[in-house]
Amino acid sequence: MWPTFFLAALTAAAYAAAPGCLALAAMGLPPLVALGAGTGCTFLLYGVISLACSVAGVPLSAVGLFALGCAPGIVGLAARGLARKGRRGRKRAFGFEPTPLFSLRSRTVGLAGVSLAAYVAAGVVLATGVFVLSLDGPGSFVQKWDNVTHLNLIAAFAGSGDFSLLGGSVYEDLAAQGAAPVQESFSYYPSGWHALAAMAAETVGAPTTLAANAANYALLAFVLPLGCCLLANALFPKRPVVVLAGAAAMLAFGPFPWTLLTWGPLYSNFAAFCTVPGAVALFALGLQDGLCRNARALLFSAFALTAASCVFTQPNALFTEAFLLAPLCVGRACDIPAALDWHGRQARIGAAGFGVGTAFVICGIWTALVFAPPLASVVSYEWPATLSLSEAAAAAATLSFPGSGTALLLAALCLVGAMCALRERRLRWLAVSYALALVFYVVSAGTDGALKTVLCGFWYSDAYRIAGLVALAGFPVASLGLAACARFAMRAAERLHASPRGRAAAAAATLAAAAALLYCPNVSLGPLSVPTPFGEVAGTLSWWNDASRPDSLDADERAFLQQVQLVAGDGLVVNQPYDGSVFGASTTGVNLYFRSLGDVTSPDGASADSLVIRERLDELAESPDVQRAVDSIGASYVLQLDQGKPQNPDSNIELYEHDEDWKGIDAITDDTPGFEAVLAEGDRRLYRILPQE
Repeated sequence: MWPTFFLAALTAAAYAAAPGCLALAAMGLPPLVALGAGTGCTFLLYGVISLACSVAGVPLSAVGLFALGCAPGIVGLAARGLARKGRRGRKRAFGFEPTPLFSLRSRTVGLAGVSLAAYVAAGVVLATGVFVLSLDGPGSFVQKWDNVTHLNLIAAFAGSGDFSLLGGSVYEDLAAQGAAPVQESFSYYPSGWHALAAMAAETVGAPTTLAANAANYALLAFVLPLGCCLLANALFPKRPVVVLAGAAAMLAFGPFPWTLLTWGPLYSNFAAFCTVPGAVALFALGLQDGLCRNARALLFSAFALTAASCVFTQPNALFTEAFLLAPLCVGRACDIPAALDWHGRQARIGAAGFGVGTAFVICGIWTALVFAPPLASVVSYEWPATLSLSEAAAAAATLSFPGSGTALLLAALCLVGAMCALRERRLRWLAVSYALALVFYVVSAGTDGALKTVLCGFWYSDAYRIAGLVALAGFPVASLGLAACARFAMRAAERLHASPRGRAAAAAATLAAAAALLYCPNVSLGPLSVPTPFGEVAGTLSWWNDASRPDSLDADERAFLQQVQLVAGDGLVVNQPYDGSVFGASTTGVNLYFRSLGDVTSPDGASADSLVIRERLDELAESPDVQRAVDSIGASYVLQLDQGKPQNPDSNIELYEHDEDWKGIDAITDDTPGFEAVLAEGDRRLYRILPQE
């Protein structure tokens, strides 16, 4: 299965990068920019195309969607080629010129190419060494609430011909027969990540769980590194030490990307955050001095496209980009008087006025959106504080987040980097963004109330998502901090009269040592065990993916479901989803009736037939109403994975939270009239529903 995993991962990487990269290249953007920001544009292309085809009733295959996504870029590149034919092309400057590093076989090797290789290599090594090694097989999965939706949506998309954000339904097949347990209507759900995973699953014939892991690997190993590489080159042009230091810093933060892979798990947010560095880079490049009007317009147009993709991945990524870029906008507003050639007191007052005015405008727009009715359900959602205010402040200062330990070295590097940024007028906004992100985390983790709603509501007031915001804001300042350490080593080598090559070696050794410390696993020396921040990250990933430990759906139950699939075939199987079988349809292909949690017991959403089945199925032999409901949905079997168990302490999906809602299924035993046991192992049963006269 591992060859299939890596094939699916490469497929997902190509599907994620190619369409957007081609489109941005067709707009005239340089290769590094197109590669770094292309995935955001890809999600937009896929979202618009799949939505249009869904509305028009036109089915799409994964390859067909990929081809249509690539078409605008291919056509645009062809048109540009024809337009340039017969005349000399004029290169447009986009704010960073080629920076030569060294010569290889008489050819100059530039910073862009070297950094691109370094970032992708670091991404592949860390994604493989941390993420892949944490998996208990390529198809292992995190058994938590959000993954019910993730896996079922992948299964629903793959092979359905509909990848749209309005077309994803885990009950689409049952709804077509009028047998869905919930009364579904078209509703918005950001499903860009699910579509990408489903495309990979459909193309290589992979199981949904394997495809989900492959999509995450592709984003970790390729998409995020490309975006971070672009951002580093955009922020630190002609500063190779800082740019290359970023390769060591980009995956060092626990909250993002790593914790999002287990908390929830928040795969949609993870995918959306992976596109943020590229989008921020486009905007930052667009605000540089010295750009011609056309180049600036192209960069802002590309930013608008990538920002719009958040509608199809996770909208809070758009607010993440706005948050990170707000200090840059204020800083650039302060530069307006200098651009107008103002001097002295007039320039100082003007800078303060423009800066404060811009800040007020940003705060006004933010506040208006907080109270906008379309966002009310998100903003009003509250996660209660998990820490006291002082504990949250200490956690922010030491970068001590759940699931990733206390990262004192990384916190120190970020502090040094923030101080370096404050010394340069052009980079001060990076320190401000990082400081504000820490403040937001303190508010989200350590307080409750209106302030938390206003500041953190766009992220569901969730401290885990806000911690991811800290990681995104921390990447540039951590890069500066690492580079400061490397420069210190170079100066020390210079005092020892080292050659230029020796000074470069000292810098490289310093970066390598820092990376080794940042990513050091837990250390065991006999009976002594020394935990490390990244060791905790890897341990958390491994624990949640451990298929052998007791869980909502344990190994014996998964094996039993495979037998159920062989016996039941396409027959509809009534189940009690809280016993772990909610994962059965997406992982084993069993045609289960209840494939979701929460909505199936909602008074407003549950169908009348499902209510009868949930509460009275054990009365099948004597109740015409129950018989009518069973016939209406076409059920053939009943599944129980925890017969007779009032609760499962190992469950992570709030097992049996609503006992009364499922009493009709739970009450069935081997002696219940109307049912015949066809599979029985321990507390696991598959009953055939017998015909009733």
